[in-house]
Amino acid sequence: MAEAEKFLEDDVPVSFVRKRLIATDHTGEPPLKINKVRVVDSTAVDNLSPVAFMHDVHEPNKVLVYTDGSCKGPQNNRRAGIGVFWGENHPWNVAERLSGRQTNNRAEIEACIRALQQANKAGIMGVKIVTDSKFTINCATIWYFKWIKNGWKLANGAPVLLKADIQRLADELASPGLRVSWCHSPGHRGKWGNEQADQLANAGADLPHPPNSEQEIIQNSDDADYEFTENDFLPLSYSFSNSSMSKTFTVQKRETKPFEGQKPGTSGLRKPTKTFMQPNYVENFVQACLTVAKKYQKPNTKFQLVLGGDGRYFLKEALLNAIMPICAANGVEEVMVGENGILSTPAVSTIIRRYGMTGAIIMTASHNPGGIDGDFGLKYNIENGGPATETITNEIYQITKSISEYHTLESPLPIDLSKQGTSEYTLSNGKTFKVHVISTTKDYVDYMKEIFDFELIKNFLNGNKGKPAFKVLVDGLSGVTGPYIKALLMDNFGLPESSTLDCTPLPDFGGHHPDPNLTYAAKLVDIVRADKTIMLAAAFDGDGDRNMIIGQSGFFVCPCDSLAVIADNAGYIKYFTKNPPKGFARSMPTSPAVDRVCKAKNMGVFETPTGWKFFGNLLDADMASVCGEESFGTGSNHIREKDGIWAFLCWLSILAGRQEAGKSPQVRDVLRDHWKKYGRDFFTRYDYENCTDEQGKQVMDRVKALLTDKDFVGRTYTTNVGAAFKVISVDDFCYTDPVDHSVSENQV
Repeated sequence: MAEAEKFLEDDVPVSFVRKRLIATDHTGEPPLKINKVRVVDSTAVDNLSPVAFMHDVHEPNKVLVYTDGSCKGPQNNRRAGIGVFWGENHPWNVAERLSGRQTNNRAEIEACIRALQQANKAGIMGVKIVTDSKFTINCATIWYFKWIKNGWKLANGAPVLLKADIQRLADELASPGLRVSWCHSPGHRGKWGNEQADQLANAGADLPHPPNSEQEIIQNSDDADYEFTENDFLPLSYSFSNSSMSKTFTVQKRETKPFEGQKPGTSGLRKPTKTFMQPNYVENFVQACLTVAKKYQKPNTKFQLVLGGDGRYFLKEALLNAIMPICAANGVEEVMVGENGILSTPAVSTIIRRYGMTGAIIMTASHNPGGIDGDFGLKYNIENGGPATETITNEIYQITKSISEYHTLESPLPIDLSKQGTSEYTLSNGKTFKVHVISTTKDYVDYMKEIFDFELIKNFLNGNKGKPAFKVLVDGLSGVTGPYIKALLMDNFGLPESSTLDCTPLPDFGGHHPDPNLTYAAKLVDIVRADKTIMLAAAFDGDGDRNMIIGQSGFFVCPCDSLAVIADNAGYIKYFTKNPPKGFARSMPTSPAVDRVCKAKNMGVFETPTGWKFFGNLLDADMASVCGEESFGTGSNHIREKDGIWAFLCWLSILAGRQEAGKSPQVRDVLRDHWKKYGRDFFTRYDYENCTDEQGKQVMDRVKALLTDKDFVGRTYTTNVGAAFKVISVDDFCYTDPVDHSVSENQV
């Protein structure tokens, strides 16, 4: 199946210097017959024809092609053409008359089909299509899947007239191994590639009608010229208009069967995207979440939820077609949903706590890759703003194992997620359902202004009192934090856009793994190593709860040390000057660097299992104020989730405070001062990915065997350079929560 991802962004720079040599394709068919063109540094290879292609600088592994459709002339003599532009004087460029019905929508679709046919014939495995037709993009990425489920019906119940054309487009997208992404370019705005494709399409429309084909002249101007919108294609029984607000939406029960393996992990349910796209998969899990949520809802309170996610592939479909209808049918009275469905996990926690919400359903798989071949996830957060406790997730899992029906609406609600505002809908059970589409960033940014000294940070970054500006670079990894980074750095701190990197949320995170570490954020690290003027850099994961801190010349701050530094320098942070830390907590695999800080300051420190939910009780009981994990998670009691941007603002506050105190604001010097005072832990983490269950079991069996080896503790290991390391202790970690006394065993 092709990877059809939508990128509603403008054109980006392209390069002609790359080339691809086309030979026999993966099906064994010969390549397209093309003329050889001159390519820089081309190497002659037997049976290959070197051809130059354009490449998007953001997706260099994909060939860039522009497509367009044209339809002109009087209503009784419409003439439509297609244009496919591969590059200046490219032998594959297409200018052809459209066969059959002469409409603009058909021409736009046919142009994309032709480009895909050319790519598939030649064995090109990655294509980025730039078109000015949002209609075609939506057909390929959203509506086609809805129509399949809805029997190819429009909103008014009429059949989809372009079914055959759209199915042909889907068939080309389904070519084995083909990966396609889409980019919308505003039409007739002087965009070079789009203008070239438009010229080809107009030239095609002027050509005679293809021989041996039927031309249908469209006399109905509405059919010929109307550019359909998403409202026409939602699988609804009503139109997307103000009149629908007064419509009564029918609540109904639908039969279902359980799916195996819907057991939430430490941070929700994460599975391949295609697993979630199965009929009723999302519905079953959401119904289970809401059933348990109602059980724990406080008496005499409204059932109100926050909805949002990290912008990954399938988010809007899951939100509009499954989650919202099920919320409405299950008695949820109000929901607050982020604009375009986008909210970072820390922002969700902020909103829950700020507005006293019952909880939240978050659509994220955190740092896992996105896209149709990546992962999707659902996570339920509770009223304190944190992840659901083990008690709740276990109850959710038990329901998923025996679920036989779920409550939903007969049809989805006509909600425009692109516009902030409030809508209220009447249900057949006499209840109402209110939807608030809110700003993605406002509540979170406003809260950060309360807990950090923005004036201090702004002056520090821009240079103050004769001090030079402090240059930073912050990488959103094409995840959810992009809008927050821009709102903070550009709108509040007055920094240029060049201070940001990959800050446009993308459904597949730009084809990358949105995990902020030295492996997956290597692009950022390389930039910082090369540019010695960058003093501080940071990267955040897909949903915004993880962070990586980098100093000048690529100096890496271990997350364990970051937690300890924040603990030792809390006095530089505005929030902690008003709310002195009560204690600290770390996960079991995290080094004890923070322990020594707490001992020196006579504060408590707690060791918990991996998973932020284990910090929740400590934070609620005021036993811990700051928590951290070696897996790049840091946060405090300001919310109940780890918070990547919060950690970055902590570091800015510490560096700015040190500069005012006459100390070095360099990250490297902060760590050196810390190690001199408290000593240094050398911490190493190894990630083994894509292991089978059996391989994982073998690793754990080996580790457990060491627990029973009486000679293991005290054993000394010597390296090939003569360094000696002695095993001090080893245990099978078991955690008893000091607040509710629950026990978590077998943590190893």
